[in-house]
Formats: sequence, C-alpha cells, structure tokens
Amino acid sequence: MSSSNKLIESFGNKLTKELKDSIPRASGKSSDSVNIEFTREKDRLTGFKIKGEESVEALRYGRRKTPNGASAGDPTLRTAILGWIKSKGIRPDGNMTLNSLAYLIARKIHKRGFKKNAKVANVFDNIKTKSFRQALQRSEWEGEKDRIIKAFNL
Repeated sequence: MSSSNKLIESFGNKLTKELKDSIPRASGKSSDSVNIEFTREKDRLTGFKIKGEESVEALRYGRRKTPNGASAGDPTLRTAILGWIKSKGIRPDGNMTLNSLAYLIARKIHKRGFKKNAKVANVFDNIKTKSFRQALQRSEWEGEKDRIIKAFNL
C-alpha cells in the first residue's frame, strides 16, 4: 500500500472513530449508523465519505426551524424523539404520557430548531487542522502532500 493510501485510510478511520465517540449516547443508533466508504481509482485511494443517519448531520450542523408547508419525515420528528425518550429512560412528571412529552419536544424543535453539538462539530475541524496537517508535514508524505491537500480542501 502506498504512503498516500496509508495516510488517507488512517485519516478516514481516525475521523470516523472520533465522530462515533463524540456522539452523545442514548440507544447508540446514531453512532452505530456512522460508517466510512473509501473511493478508489485503480489501486489508489482518492478519498472517502463518512455516512450516517440524518440525526448525525443534525448534531454536526444543528437544525433550523421547520418551514411552513414542510412534509413530515419518515419517521416523524415526534416518533424519533419518542424513541430517544424511551432509550434514555426518561419518565415525565405527573400525568404526562411519553407521547405527550415527545409531542412537546418535537413542537419546540419545529418552532425553534436547535444549535449544533459543538463536540460533534469540532471533530472535523480539530482532526483536519491538527492530526492530518501534522502527518502531512512529515517528510514521508512529501511527494503526496499537494495532491492530498487539494483532495481534502485543506
């Protein structure tokens, strides 16, 4: 395996692990959904894509309020929140049901959205600026540095 392949594979795997570790745990479904797909040209790795459920993207970027006339998702936000409530073992006070609590949380998110999770969002910036750049500075990557910087928009 070439040195650039090793670097791309190492960077992709490290970024994937850091992202999985940064996701807050409830059921583990969001973290478990994160996976990496490497792209190739012949025997050369040319990059990778990290994929996961929509909830991972919402943690990274936040979620804007729901625009008027938007169609319901599948599952609906309320259904997803109900699953989260059950996974966390949250029990509402008084006579409120789990469905009512899920409805209230979903309604607030629909109206206001929510901010990104800084821990998840920072995974990309921290690794991109620290580990990867440090690896590129080592002389063993010198011949591949320009191509890799261009490929990852560093």
